[in-house]
Amino acid sequence: MTLHDLELEEVGRDFGAVRVLDRVSCTIAGGAITGLIGPNGAGKSTLFDLIAGSRSPSRGRIRFAGRRIEHLPPYRRHRAGIARGFQVARPFLGLSVLENVMLAAPGQAGELFWRNWLTPGAVARGERAVAADAMALLEFVGLADLARAEAAVLSGGQRKLLDLARLLLGRPRLILLDEPGAGVAPALLERIMERIAAVNRRGVGFLIIEHNLDLVMRLCSRVLVMAEGRILTAGTAEEVRADPRVARAWLGP
Repeated sequence: MTLHDLELEEVGRDFGAVRVLDRVSCTIAGGAITGLIGPNGAGKSTLFDLIAGSRSPSRGRIRFAGRRIEHLPPYRRHRAGIARGFQVARPFLGLSVLENVMLAAPGQAGELFWRNWLTPGAVARGERAVAADAMALLEFVGLADLARAEAAVLSGGQRKLLDLARLLLGRPRLILLDEPGAGVAPALLERIMERIAAVNRRGVGFLIIEHNLDLVMRLCSRVLVMAEGRILTAGTAEEVRADPRVARAWLGP
């Protein structure tokens, strides 16, 4: 067990009489890239909701870095080091690419309106520091040349890179990504995969929902397979690919 493991114990979620997740137990190793795959309706997105805090489990326990988090609101989970990206990136289209990243900075002095009046110098210095960090991240994801452009001009793949930069500004320890490869041109997909691997080399863990099995097999050291609200199997990418239960989950008996 490592410092930033995510542990789920007997986690379930009901929507009325429908049981969407049933007794999900697993450990997501801190600092690793873990894939989460399964057919549509398997419960993957609901599991993300429970980890990130946008929904609460009906039962079970969720621990991050040894601390129970299942009843914490999303902002406290974010402060604890869990960041979430969505399948469709939704930047503020009328703001610049740089401004979109800067908005993700936690605890900015200018958020307290009275500081803008009483300590304007400190606020300005803080904004310059945030802008420098945001530019460094845009360099990292390959969007620095578009820093002053409106986010509306970005392609779908570029928006996902922007989303990654925004997530990184909060210095997370675990990033949840929902289909980073969906609808992305091949050249940008390669860049996204390389940047995910580079972030992981810095010690940041990922849990990735993805239907692109080539991406999963290339990036993920461990893969969880969900079906009908449960963990069907788990193992290395090679073990999962060779498991006949995985093919049956997609194709049927």
